[in-house]
Amino acid sequence: MWGQTGVAAWALGWLWPALALAVFYSQGWQTLRVAQAVIQYRTVDERVALQIGRWYRQAQPRFEKFYGPIQIKPFRIVVSSPLAFRKMMAQAGLPEWVQAVFLSQERTILVKSPREEGNMDQLAQDFVHELAHLYTLDCYGNTSVPVWYNEGFSEYLSQGQISIHQAIVLANALWSKRLIPLMAMEDLMHFNHNEAQLAYLEALSAVRYLEQLFPPDFSWPKFHALVATKGWKQTLQQATGLDEVDFQVKWYQHIRNRYRWMILLNLENFLWFGLLFVFVVIFLLIRRRNRKRLRLWELEEQVFPDEWEL
Repeated sequence: MWGQTGVAAWALGWLWPALALAVFYSQGWQTLRVAQAVIQYRTVDERVALQIGRWYRQAQPRFEKFYGPIQIKPFRIVVSSPLAFRKMMAQAGLPEWVQAVFLSQERTILVKSPREEGNMDQLAQDFVHELAHLYTLDCYGNTSVPVWYNEGFSEYLSQGQISIHQAIVLANALWSKRLIPLMAMEDLMHFNHNEAQLAYLEALSAVRYLEQLFPPDFSWPKFHALVATKGWKQTLQQATGLDEVDFQVKWYQHIRNRYRWMILLNLENFLWFGLLFVFVVIFLLIRRRNRKRLRLWELEEQVFPDEWEL
């Protein structure tokens, strides 16, 4: 789940010649055309290719709401076998958690077939994520945007909401002081799997927070059009009144205010707080019973003051 960005572009440059040889000179490859896409796949992955075509069709009208009516140039989607995909990622020096990749120069989305591992739901999210990178390229051209925004907006289009589980992950990272600075995501390809998952989640939360800061006359198509003409920094300033540093500070405060109490929903913490609550209730009940017993004794002494006198 990654679109081609600067730090690893050099590692991906060799992938397309090797991939082209595999596609055009190996037996068993089929071609499916859907709108602007050419999907190439082996016969065993026909069901996957057909589903990818449907996902692409479904994403088109929704993407236009965020990017505006832009003309997408023809592109290619290649469904690779899990073994071939892993070999290409390893030889390119990319981390093992990468499940799909967008090759910008070749206008190719390379996805790993889920026939041996993974599932269609995850493939759908990964494909739409990479498709968003393609749209971003055609929308911005050569305009540079931060990795956190590039990945965060792709996550926004591929999954949208932040689930309760993801909110708990953010809360855990906040309390354990493991939140990754947005600018540090330029080194995303050097992150391990857990760090990468957290980085994608943080990027999604930052994009959603950015949307909250839009003035009434702003929209995503307008924001993207301004980025394409005025650049990222000037557009961010115009849309939010903040520079990149101030935005990160405000975003961190937003995370702290919105998600810090979600730590209570962590299963382990929930059990501990539950036990603590039970102990407090038991303590209060015992204390109440003892007070009643003490009052009863005091009453008995008042009613029978000389009972124990000889």
